[in-house]
Amino acid sequence: MDEENSTSDTVNLDELAANIKTSIAQLVDVSFSNDPLPVLLDLQDPVAKCGLDESDLNNLFDLIFDLKKAAVLNNTDKKFVIKSLLLPRPGSYPAMDIVYRILSNIGTPQSIYKDGSTAKLRLLPTAIQLQLLDWLVCSLHLFGPQVYTSLRRMLPILFKLITYEYSRPYIANIIFLTISSSSTSVETYLNRRNIGRINSWKPWHVQLVVDLFGRFPLDEYLKSLLILFKTLDPTIDFNKFGKDIAYDMNKLVLTSSRPFVYPNFDYLSRLKELKYINDISSHNSSATILQDNLDKYRNFSRAMNRNKRQKFNNNTVAIDIDTLDFHNSSNDTAITEVHSFEALVQSLDKIKHINIRSIFTSDWDQGYLAMAKRYYCILSNLTVNDSSEALKKLDFFIRLSILDDNINIKELSSFCDRLCQFLLLGADTIILPSVKDYVMFNYSAQPIGSDETNVEYYNLKERLKLLKFLPMVAEQEFQNSVLNPILALLSRATRHRLLKLRKECTSQFITELMFIFSKWYDQVKDLNTYKEQKFNYFAIINQSLPKLYAFLSDIYKTESDFSNFLLIQVLRFVRSIEEDDVNELFNDSSIMLPQILVHTLLFKSNPFLFSELCGFIAWTKRYSHRDLNNRSIQNSYIMDTLNFIWRDKAFHLEKSASSPSKAFQLNSDFVTAISSSHMFNSVSTGSLSKVGNLFVNPAWSYIVAQLVWGFEDGNDSITTRHQGPISKESIDQLNGDSDVRWLSVNYDELKLKILQELDALGFTGFCDLLFGSLKPLSGKRKHSIETIY
Repeated sequence: MDEENSTSDTVNLDELAANIKTSIAQLVDVSFSNDPLPVLLDLQDPVAKCGLDESDLNNLFDLIFDLKKAAVLNNTDKKFVIKSLLLPRPGSYPAMDIVYRILSNIGTPQSIYKDGSTAKLRLLPTAIQLQLLDWLVCSLHLFGPQVYTSLRRMLPILFKLITYEYSRPYIANIIFLTISSSSTSVETYLNRRNIGRINSWKPWHVQLVVDLFGRFPLDEYLKSLLILFKTLDPTIDFNKFGKDIAYDMNKLVLTSSRPFVYPNFDYLSRLKELKYINDISSHNSSATILQDNLDKYRNFSRAMNRNKRQKFNNNTVAIDIDTLDFHNSSNDTAITEVHSFEALVQSLDKIKHINIRSIFTSDWDQGYLAMAKRYYCILSNLTVNDSSEALKKLDFFIRLSILDDNINIKELSSFCDRLCQFLLLGADTIILPSVKDYVMFNYSAQPIGSDETNVEYYNLKERLKLLKFLPMVAEQEFQNSVLNPILALLSRATRHRLLKLRKECTSQFITELMFIFSKWYDQVKDLNTYKEQKFNYFAIINQSLPKLYAFLSDIYKTESDFSNFLLIQVLRFVRSIEEDDVNELFNDSSIMLPQILVHTLLFKSNPFLFSELCGFIAWTKRYSHRDLNNRSIQNSYIMDTLNFIWRDKAFHLEKSASSPSKAFQLNSDFVTAISSSHMFNSVSTGSLSKVGNLFVNPAWSYIVAQLVWGFEDGNDSITTRHQGPISKESIDQLNGDSDVRWLSVNYDELKLKILQELDALGFTGFCDLLFGSLKPLSGKRKHSIETIY
């Protein structure tokens, strides 16, 4: 009986296969002129039960890639075919030609020159391209065990395709599967006898991804590929590829723990149903490849979630030579007899002496208690008891250690690290003259193996670690002994091999300086009795900030991105000062940014920098400038920014001298000349006045495009998508077309929705400026986005 049912099922499947072949033959017949939709709908059920053999699959792809105006299938029909009919029959591998055809159709239409004339290279619409890529990623395992061998040969093409933003999630997924497949390297003959192995991906692949990541720092797929490279080759140094990127590229962290996933499990379920109907064993090579792919997705996600801890091993032996004596008690307790935190607290007043050297030569790997009991004893006795002699001895030990003729650079750094640990636990209860003198350039270390040039930078690096412990000094003393020497050293021309060290010191300097400025402000902001301390603090600030602006403007010439990120740290500190103190004690020069810093930040393609600058400009509206000229410049910053990003009036210049619209201080004749330039009157930008708006601005266009796509995805009633670029005219055209339905918003309403969503995403500074400066936006700020209907 079972054999009869099996025979019957086989005959039925054979009949279905024959019917499928007949229907597809009807569609590919050149004489076919009827509506193809009824034929396609009739194919849906048989294909779901039987699948397509190689010839049927190729015929359907021929129909999909037919770009002639008289093609049998329109775009809607093609989408239906991809979604419902592309189910390869189990037991046969599709041809690799299908992979080549899909990847060769990724991109945007371009004009080509042939035989002296211009022709447009036609490609499938992007929506169909994405559907095909989705199918391809889901079906890679069906192409057999040689699929990744072929894809590895295509890596140059795949990395070129990753430059297209819309298809990047799928292309990055294919690259991920390709280079993380079982054979990640390729055999090559080094000579007649030796065989070597080289990575299938090349340095220029890494360079391309790093360059793209520099332009699109929000892109998780680019970041994921970089982390994948680092996983496969831990020795790779991304900082060598991204020399113009300010932050450490080797310390990237993913926002999403699942950047690469199998795109469509519904398709996978349909494939499994096909295998069941056709009685095909799941233990074949396709199933093995699929399981490997799913394992790769899962393992990569686990790796992103795994917390890796590093242990630092230090075998330095502590030598008990120098001790601190605290008191003479008949019940003295040795520190070595304390074995718990409870015993430490109980014996604190009985411990007579402790070894100093152990504080700065022992590491945490000896146990937290071993370090804590030393720190606790010293800090408690130095701050509670009358321990002036012990304090002097500790200070003398630190000074001699830094001046030690036998110390090398690594040992100096290690000593200063432990000194920082010690002082941090002291919470500013201990003031050591040796630390203050070292930070203020009163003496310097002379590490073994350093020359006159690099010894200054090595000392500076250690001084900056200790800068946070500098007590507030007189304004003139701070300028002459701290700020001016540091700025002079960092501004000095230096040898190429020291450029990286100087860059590290510059970043460390700004970070530590902003920390100490904030720390001092917390100490003086509430002082009412000793106001001279507060006046001294703001004298330091008013003298320091203009110097920092000038310094950052100078290094901008060679390190633009680096300079911008450092500037943001300074601006965040300035904004932390209370409004009353700013208006009462700030000078105009502490608020006024040089034009080069303002304008270049506005023209950068980094939305975070743009938003931070806008936030600072919005914040300065609270300040009452003492000089009318400075107030005029500040007003021009505000108006030019609003014209540039929101009002579609970029580089607008009013004839009136009192108008705040200054076109970024550009010459009026120059603005007139570039207004007629072809580059500012293209299809994408429209005109010079629109080059900065949200929809074409390099800093915002990608984020805004994603938001608009999200609006469209969330609205089931639309019948079309905006093809871009978005403008007032294009939206009016869509809204005026009775044959299509798009989002029921006009140009200004769409911009408001986008601004509200940017606010919810955390671009607060950007929204502070716009919501706080434009009357039409008054009262419309919120932190959630409503669905557009």
